[in-house]
Amino acid sequence: MSRDINEVSLNHLLIASVNSINFKDILDDYRLCFAGHRIRIHTNYNLLNSFDIVFTENDIPHLMGWEKITYKSRNASNIINAVDQFKFTAAMAKKNSNWFKVKKRMLNYNFLHRIFLDKDVNVLVVTSDMKPNRLKLDIVFIINLEHESVILGLRKAKNQDFFVTTTLHTERKDNQYNCRRRTRITSLEWVD
Repeated sequence: MSRDINEVSLNHLLIASVNSINFKDILDDYRLCFAGHRIRIHTNYNLLNSFDIVFTENDIPHLMGWEKITYKSRNASNIINAVDQFKFTAAMAKKNSNWFKVKKRMLNYNFLHRIFLDKDVNVLVVTSDMKPNRLKLDIVFIINLEHESVILGLRKAKNQDFFVTTTLHTERKDNQYNCRRRTRITSLEWVD
C-alpha cells in the first residue's frame, strides 16, 4: 500500500537559523515525515534503475551529529530518549566544544524535505565505485550553495535490498562528488 504524502503537512519544520534549532522539534518532524517509511526512487541509470530508502528513528541522531555533542551515551536510542525528555537540548549542546562542527548539519536538516517531500532535488550521484570513498557511501544527494555543497549520503544496508541515510554534512564546492556524473531521478514514490 502506498503512503499518502498528503498526510504529511506541507508546513513541515523550517530551520532558518541557529536560533531556530530545537532538537525536540527536529526529532518530532523526522518521526512525522520520515521514520518508519520507505521511499522508492527511479533513475535514468540502467545499473540502478530503482532503489528503496528505509528511514528509521535511530538515523536522526547520527544525521544531526548529536552523538558528537552529548556528554552522556552516544547510543542513538539513549540520545532520542534524552531529547524526548528535554534532557538533551540545543541550549545544552551549544556549550559543547564540538558544537561548531555539527551545527551546519542541523541548519541543513531541511535538505531532507527538499529531496523527499518537496521533490525539488532531481539528481543524485552514484558513488559505490568511487575511489577514494572514505565514507563508503553508495549514493549521494548533493546541492550546491553559494560557498559549499550539502551532502546527504546513503549506504546499502547490510544483507538487505535497501539503502539507509548515513550522513548529512557540508563540504567545499570543489569536492569529489561534484566531479562525478549526475544521475537524474525520474520518479519518487512513498511505498509505505
